[in-house]
Amino acid sequence: MQRKVYLDYLKVLACLAVIVQHCCSLSAESRAEYTVNYFFYFICRFAVPIFVMATGSLMLDDSRSLSFKAVFIKYIPRILIPFVGIVYVINITAALINGNVTYKLLISPLLTILKTETSVPYWYCYMIIGIYLMLPFIKKMVSNCTKRETEVFLVLFFLFRGALQYVQYIPVLRIANPFLNSIVPGILTGYIGYLVLGYYINKYIPHVSRKMCIVCAAVILVCLTVPFTVFAFSGENYQKVGSLCADVFSPGVMLLSAALMILMKGLFENTNGQRKI
Repeated sequence: MQRKVYLDYLKVLACLAVIVQHCCSLSAESRAEYTVNYFFYFICRFAVPIFVMATGSLMLDDSRSLSFKAVFIKYIPRILIPFVGIVYVINITAALINGNVTYKLLISPLLTILKTETSVPYWYCYMIIGIYLMLPFIKKMVSNCTKRETEVFLVLFFLFRGALQYVQYIPVLRIANPFLNSIVPGILTGYIGYLVLGYYINKYIPHVSRKMCIVCAAVILVCLTVPFTVFAFSGENYQKVGSLCADVFSPGVMLLSAALMILMKGLFENTNGQRKI
């Protein structure tokens, strides 16, 4: 399997974006301070989608065999062992500092993994383990789908998962809100759409032309400016508007992530997947 070098660049960029996101404070009382923090926060929201899309590009590749045995023996332990280890380190360190070292330290850190307070800072571990468990099913699905069928899935994902969060703000559609939010999005929620999107870009866009790179760059610029245009005219509701625009499943972040992946693929790889000179 050839190394997809553009994914290396993307993952490095996503790592930096995660750091920037966690340095931004969206609880600032001053609108000016909030705007500055929001700017850097929003432009880095592609980070998690890119990580998931990279996983889809690599793990759903047709030439790569993927069984439940491999998932449980090879992939999940890579996440679970470091995750459990760091939870133990944190709990034991806290106990030593507080002088509260007891036999309960043998089991209590493991139990905290099932609690909400652990799932908040380490939610990505839970999410990626869930994706790994779904990978054999998703791989069989995409392997037996045509290009058109994969496109239909992605359109439905973008439509339902991206747009329906705004239904509650459209008065004429509020009557359908309970149905839409309880049934339809349940079919296509989560990060599975990003997983399939990464696979689609890798498989069905083998060559990115200069024209497509320009289009993707334009899409990225539009995605970065439209939310701030709305944000500027949102009055006292600017924090709510900002939160909606920066949601990882908002249309803007979805388009931003897809365009960035295609652009990086065009900038750093040729049609044969090798690094450009």
